[in-house]
Amino acid sequence: MRKLKVFILAAVAVIAIFLIAGTIQNSDRKPDEYTLIFEGDNKAEVWVDIAIQGENGVMYLGRMLLKDSAPTMCDVVETINDRNEGILIGMDDKGIITSVNEWQNAMKHWIVYINNKRTVEQNIDSIQVSDYDGITLLYE
Repeated sequence: MRKLKVFILAAVAVIAIFLIAGTIQNSDRKPDEYTLIFEGDNKAEVWVDIAIQGENGVMYLGRMLLKDSAPTMCDVVETINDRNEGILIGMDDKGIITSVNEWQNAMKHWIVYINNKRTVEQNIDSIQVSDYDGITLLYE
């Protein structure tokens, strides 16, 4: 009987830990002075985290609030470029990222990863971003 009580108590503790962790993870994020904000149609709020990594390591790391119902990677890039973060992302007329600051080379390219998965699409106008996406621009 004692083992059953201990087992039930342990199960309740594990469930409580998962519920608390889920609540903390899903708690509302609030913008601070470091948060970049994109003002779109204001019908939804989409939070993303972004990292830009060149050959010598991480060049930029930040978070962004996109106030839009259908944000794209283009909105992310334009927001970074417009906010004078010390990062300038260049694109060609097809919406493909060609450079970040001075990092441009015919042998390597800037690739977009969302949640650690390489995107098939290279045109950033066509790459949709979702709430809590982790975005990485990687020079490879």
